[in-house]
Amino acid sequence: MSANYKIDDSGLFDSLDEILANIDPKVLEQAKLELSKEGKDTSIVNKAINERKRRDKRLEIIEKRKKQEEKRQRKMMRGALLMGLFDGLFGDSKTSGNNDLMPWEEDAKKNEGYEDHNFEEEELEEDDYYYDDDKN
Repeated sequence: MSANYKIDDSGLFDSLDEILANIDPKVLEQAKLELSKEGKDTSIVNKAINERKRRDKRLEIIEKRKKQEEKRQRKMMRGALLMGLFDGLFGDSKTSGNNDLMPWEEDAKKNEGYEDHNFEEEELEEDDYYYDDDKN
């Protein structure tokens, strides 16, 4: 009785490719040189060298994009800071506190008929809806 075992070696090849791609390029070049001197196949080493070059190029591009993004964010923060400083220094102090008032409220305030922070309750009259609730 012989048993047939199927071994899934695709993971093994992926691991080997990863290991070869992480080897120092100088070591790979030396291995390629020695294999070519011995007349052996250098396709695996060539593949590892090319993969390493692709990976290094990808990492270089990612790092460059990160630096550009950081530079852009710093530039935006500096701009926002400067705008805040200039607004504080040169902003119109007369209207800076009244930006939330409507035009009619500003007119009433100028004529002293409007108080923007008056929270007193008004007295209810008998025909008001909540008059009965207010008596209690």
